[in-house]
Amino acid sequence: DKAVTYGAALYAGMRYQELGIAEEAQDKREAKVSLKLEDVCAHSIGLLLTKDAITKEKVDYVLIEENTPIVAEAEQEFDTAYAGQTYIKIELTEAGNKFTEQTIRLPGSLPMGTKVKVRIRVNSDHLIEVAMQIPSIGFMKEYQVPRTNNLSEEEQQEMSGLVASKIIE
Repeated sequence: DKAVTYGAALYAGMRYQELGIAEEAQDKREAKVSLKLEDVCAHSIGLLLTKDAITKEKVDYVLIEENTPIVAEAEQEFDTAYAGQTYIKIELTEAGNKFTEQTIRLPGSLPMGTKVKVRIRVNSDHLIEVAMQIPSIGFMKEYQVPRTNNLSEEEQQEMSGLVASKIIE
């Protein structure tokens, strides 16, 4: 996260100089800069799906592309694979790599091809919220995936100050 922040600060500083804003202002602190700092998903977020039932080969199915502004949300509809399926395993990926999984028990005896909606949302705290719904029977399960490697509130403030100071320097 720090590397991304430093890179953003350096890029903003280069753009600041390219646009000639620094030279136009008598005092750099007087310079009016119109920059927008936007929080985005640094990596894609997706699901591992079984591509081949026999070989069990899996493929990353991206729902939220990298650099999507946060808050980001995507929903996709899937079908149950066989009659009487008792669970669904939701395997989340980040940048194509599996990083967590959750097994959700299904109610009753569902027919093959029952519609299942999966929604993934990255909230403003970078927590991933997952919802799985079977509309035909009113079934819904939701859970959150904490992102323990994100910056603390204090570190975020420090990085925000760094970006601002690099732009003005």
